[in-house]
Amino acid sequence: ETPVEQVFDIVVQNVNDPVEVLSRPKTLVAQGAAYSYEILTREIDKGDEVSFQIVSQPSWLKSNSIQSSFNGIPQNQDVGIDTLTVLIKDLFMEEPIRHSYPIEVTNVNDRPSFLNALDTIVDINNDFNFTYLVEDIDKEDQLTLTFQNLPTWVSFSAQSNSIFISQDQLVPGVHEWIAKV
Repeated sequence: ETPVEQVFDIVVQNVNDPVEVLSRPKTLVAQGAAYSYEILTREIDKGDEVSFQIVSQPSWLKSNSIQSSFNGIPQNQDVGIDTLTVLIKDLFMEEPIRHSYPIEVTNVNDRPSFLNALDTIVDINNDFNFTYLVEDIDKEDQLTLTFQNLPTWVSFSAQSNSIFISQDQLVPGVHEWIAKV
């Protein structure tokens, strides 16, 4: 007896494997510091290409042309939490992977500044009044004006940041003091 033979044809179909995100995003950056992040992915299906589509990103953050690399320097107005969301997919995925994470910009204390300068010449026949205008872009900061070497005949109002000198108390000569905020 001769053995019976049977031939089998087996077709192995490739199943699309989803893109895998390998990188971990940086979620914290200080105001004024450089931020950089590149989305690294792994695609195990040969010949498959990965694409990126930005859904949302902080206004201070810029991306490269394929939308997988991000960098920027947040400023004071960017302090707080914002979200970067990127859709990632390969040629055969029906639904993209949603890569979304918060980026918190922490505040760095900014120096206050004077907005005006004191007149350097005062008429001895008139009272003298001057209000220091000061500003700080960190709105929650409490500003305090202090002086070094302020003559005793100069009156200072902390409520209005003003100095006043009565003409009776003006002393001829050069007088120097330092205002600090």
